[in-house]
Amino acid sequence: SSSAGAVDTGGNILGYWSGTCGLTDRVNSYGYCAGASDPAYGGGSDDISRFSFNSGASATFVGDLTGLYRIYANGCNSATHGFTVGGYGPDSQTPGKIVKFAFSSSTSSSNHGDIGVARAGGAEHCVSDPSNGFFGGTSGTSIQKFSFASQGNSVTVGSLTEPAGYNCGNQV
Repeated sequence: SSSAGAVDTGGNILGYWSGTCGLTDRVNSYGYCAGASDPAYGGGSDDISRFSFNSGASATFVGDLTGLYRIYANGCNSATHGFTVGGYGPDSQTPGKIVKFAFSSSTSSSNHGDIGVARAGGAEHCVSDPSNGFFGGTSGTSIQKFSFASQGNSVTVGSLTEPAGYNCGNQV
């Protein structure tokens, strides 16, 4: 609401960069990050962490991605849940997943579905409307859609003119 510069709150997300950030629980004023690449350990993480928009406190651990750690993933959210989309899993050949976790409780995630087109992994940009998530790029040109309300694989709903990788998304 202003044109002022960013302010360092003093809080840290965690000691490594997260694979999926930008997930927003607007009702309770929290941001979430899920999955990560931890250079200190040479691998991925299955942590879900959250931080308050109203304080400078560091992020706190709130759950796990149920052994489905995601690196180079992206994400989007519904009003009540966060979703990680794409990325690599326990090995670099694991197909991309759509993983869901609830904002309302400190809980582990569940597998919501698979990416409906062949992808080895990598970041997928993800945007949302109130009922669906949309993503595309990285390994192909298809635009994919998945429902927030029902568990299932994504489906192709369009195509890009050329592959576009490592994009970030925005929510409605």
